[in-house]
Parts: sequence; structure tokens; C-alpha cells
Amino acid sequence: MRRVLGFVLATLGVALLVLGVLSPTVLYPKLATVPLDQQSTSVFDDTARFKLYDNIMDQIAQNGDAVALYSPDKLWAASSKVVGASILPTNKLNFADISLAK
Repeated sequence: MRRVLGFVLATLGVALLVLGVLSPTVLYPKLATVPLDQQSTSVFDDTARFKLYDNIMDQIAQNGDAVALYSPDKLWAASSKVVGASILPTNKLNFADISLAK
């Protein structure tokens, strides 16, 4: 019984070692080529791409389900008690110069 159990465990160990060696070389390339979004396509023709953009803009205008992700214009509001709040050319605040008025 011990010899059979030893043989079975040794065979299982060798099989797991072979699987461990082959998995990165055999399985990974097959799994890595599956695209995440299988319905997407790439469009390189400018006229076709602009038609797609127009279609997207029409859908956004009809549904109104869009949120602006980028807005270059920023509104900065500060209390009159805040002194030294100036906007840098990078469109950020310089916190080192900000203080409260006495």
C-alpha cells in the first residue's frame, strides 16, 4: 500500500511540475491574445472615424447621459480673508503664499 501511495504521489508531483513549466509557455500566449472587449474594432480611415465621432455626438445629444471629463476653464473662488491666493501659469494654486488676513 505504501509503495502504491508513494508512486501515486510522485506521479502527481511530476505532473504538477510539468504543468507548472508548460503553463507560462503554452497557456499564457493563448490567453493573452483574447481581447477584453470582443465587440470593439479599430478604424484607421479618417472619414469613417469622423462618422463614428458624429454618431457618438448625436447619441450624447439625444440621451444627455454625458459628463464633461475635461474643462480647461476653471473658476477659482476665495474669501476676502484669504491673502496671497494667486493662480500659477500651470493653472494651480501656490499654497506657500496663502494665508488668512488678520
